[in-house]
Amino acid sequence: MCGGKDRLRFVMPPDLEKYRPYVDGFDLSEAQKAELIHSVWAIMESFADRAFGLHPVQRVALSGSGRI
Repeated sequence: MCGGKDRLRFVMPPDLEKYRPYVDGFDLSEAQKAELIHSVWAIMESFADRAFGLHPVQRVALSGSGRI
């Protein structure tokens, strides 16, 4: 879908094995490494959402409620 209120949110979980080499040098447990990857992924996903009009504030504006 490509427009307005009908836009769907597709969630793509990170491929931990793909990004694990980037965090292997840190002194973290495997669980902490996975959490770090998920956190960075969520931040980057938020940037992409804002760029493509899926930020929560934009959703409220599109809903017509007028309250932010």
